Amino acid sequence: MAIRLPGSTTDDLRSLQAWLAAEDELRGRVEPIEQTPAPGQLGSALDTLIVALGPGGAVSVLLAGLISWIRSRHSDVDITVERRDGHTTIRLSARRIRELNAASLRDEIDQLGQALSGPLPPAASADPSPPVPPRRGQPGANRAP
Repeated sequence: MAIRLPGSTTDDLRSLQAWLAAEDELRGRVEPIEQTPAPGQLGSALDTLIVALGPGGAVSVLLAGLISWIRSRHSDVDITVERRDGHTTIRLSARRIRELNAASLRDEIDQLGQALSGPLPPAASADPSPPVPPRRGQPGANRAP
């Protein structure tokens, strides 16, 4: 997943990086991406966070962390989260999330999680080989195709 904070500062993105990295399931999976400095600019600026998500509930942990970080802030912020397939982009706004009660917040996290963890389109699959049927004795070997 790629996370951007349009219109925010590098400090905001570094704050989000630290917040997410504090989650056990995300520790070591949050990498900053810096853009090349423009002519006349000193140093590079943090542009994007890349979060490598494994199987399981990591998407929910990421979304809960994002929303928790947003709610801890005192200023408005917008976040763009893009799946690695490039086909799913979600935009979150602090102005909207701050107004949610606990039940609505849980529903929001569930909906976002479903959108971000759905199946990748076949063209975006990293392994183009066809699936291998299970061998005799393995789970699913006795099922009809």
